Amino acid sequence: MNATLVNIIILQLIAHFLADFIILNDKNSREKNSNGIRSKHLYIHIAVVTFLSFVFSANLHFWWCSLVIGSLHFVTDASKAKTLKLNCNTRWVFFIDQIVHIVIITIVSWIFVNSWETPAMLFEYFGNLLRNTQLLLYVLGYLLCLKPSNIIVMQIISKWMQEKDVNDGELENAGKLIGIIERVLTLTFVILNQYSAIGFLLAAKSILRFKETTGQKRSEYVLLGTLLSFSIAIFIGIIIKVVINNYNP
Repeated sequence: MNATLVNIIILQLIAHFLADFIILNDKNSREKNSNGIRSKHLYIHIAVVTFLSFVFSANLHFWWCSLVIGSLHFVTDASKAKTLKLNCNTRWVFFIDQIVHIVIITIVSWIFVNSWETPAMLFEYFGNLLRNTQLLLYVLGYLLCLKPSNIIVMQIISKWMQEKDVNDGELENAGKLIGIIERVLTLTFVILNQYSAIGFLLAAKSILRFKETTGQKRSEYVLLGTLLSFSIAIFIGIIIKVVINNYNP
């Protein structure tokens, strides 16, 4: 695969996850999904998506691609909001929405790279940094281990959320922060080939959390969330290593 294409796709994915998960907070996201095209947050979000897409392309010629990505992002998010009003399965809507965004980014990036013989970098000073595929993969991997993974875990286990006692005295958002830390550590251990450390971390986390739980449903819920969190981080780490070991720019 073309080295420029690989790097542009990675950069665009970083821009996408920053806009969709890090910058957009939960409250504005819910309002956007609830009101659709009537939501001011949808238009603000699309402006952010378009802006980050252009900035992370590091290329002046990418402006029209950013407009296309932003426009199609608007159509996708508006369709998502309309679909959610039909009381569809929110988990499937979430994953389909993200897949559509990633497919759009990949196609637009491919069209761009094949439209210009040698795209000129917007920020030549950072040219070598932005061409470092290994570094970009690490940035994308750690970014995915933050809020995106939290949301993925919550979407998967939301089916069982009603079966556990949510008012059990836990610190607000503590579970999310714990999940982020454990995924960052797990990804680091995978990159460093320290798989035994992952086992130790998983065992320590399980012992501490299970001491705090009462009841089979609660314990199973915690175990499911923990295993999903570790699995996501391990999967991301393995994918990064496979790409780095087999990618020849």
